[in-house]
Amino acid sequence: MACRFRLAALLSALMTVCLAMQDMEDQAMGLDLTLTYGTAVLWTINSTSSVAMIEGSSEYRSAMSNFVRYSSNDTNDVSIRRPWFCRYFPSLERCTPDQDLVAVADMLYALRTACDGFASEPIPRSGVSVPVKAPWYNPTNQTTFLSAAIDLAGLPRPTGEYFFAGESVAVANGIGHCSFGINCNYWGPSEPTKVVLTVDYSQEAFTASLMSVDGGQFDELYRQTRFDLGAASLQSRDNPHEHWEGVKECLKRALEPTKGALAHYYRNERLKKKLREALHVVVYGDAVDTAGLKAALQECLEIFEPGFVALREYHKMADPVFAAAQGDTAFLWPWDIDRPYSPQVEMEERMNKGEL
Repeated sequence: MACRFRLAALLSALMTVCLAMQDMEDQAMGLDLTLTYGTAVLWTINSTSSVAMIEGSSEYRSAMSNFVRYSSNDTNDVSIRRPWFCRYFPSLERCTPDQDLVAVADMLYALRTACDGFASEPIPRSGVSVPVKAPWYNPTNQTTFLSAAIDLAGLPRPTGEYFFAGESVAVANGIGHCSFGINCNYWGPSEPTKVVLTVDYSQEAFTASLMSVDGGQFDELYRQTRFDLGAASLQSRDNPHEHWEGVKECLKRALEPTKGALAHYYRNERLKKKLREALHVVVYGDAVDTAGLKAALQECLEIFEPGFVALREYHKMADPVFAAAQGDTAFLWPWDIDRPYSPQVEMEERMNKGEL
């Protein structure tokens, strides 16, 4: 009898531990780095919670500006490189990170601390969204910088991934979303390539990016960041018309590769009918409510008639907090296909509840 009692107690304890671990595994934090501030979201299998918005210091703003402006294929840039042995010998001269790296790592650490405090426990997984497309498979000094900042901030491993914010917003709106297995059409007929235009309009800068989407994979076709076209620059201009002409010029330049990317639609009579559905537009940033931006978008997009435009007033706009978690699906292990999740469905549910 005593043996059975001990066995039952042991099984009960094991089940409690397993359930606690499962609860932890069903949590992830999404951290978004903009040019001037950082935001954090806590994701669970049942909900998404906004945790914090932290204004960037002058050092952080300078670091992010340098990060966006300076792109090089030299991944061995010593000023931002942190070799593996720096984890064990941080006092070595070569291991002293520069000011930019420290500023960005400090922001990531502050956002991480806010999420851990909000959940009252360490969050096991994380994802970071950034203002540039910096894929791991095509390394540049920017990818090295991000990896080093994540390492210095001590974000939980092995997840510590980073994503382009425009791509995250698109995924959060259900564009190009691809879950594991049959849903990705690995073995079935593939969906025609689509194109996503992302527009990031903030006080600091204007960024237009064009990406092709094929099987859940985003490939950048064009991207331009103009610091002289941020919303704040309107205050110093005598003629706002010049500002919006510059914005429209950037948009038209970004849209130029669209016809080439969608050539298969023009060649195939059956697909021509779906051409309108092939271009999607997502708009985000802290100045997207500006009337001038909406007018510029309407003028530049008129000939394309995009099938989907994500704007805040339509409640399909994925703000940076939500975008940071890659539509919340980036953190599901591939074999968790018994837990289907749709970002678009959650957005609609939150709308119905009056949360958006």
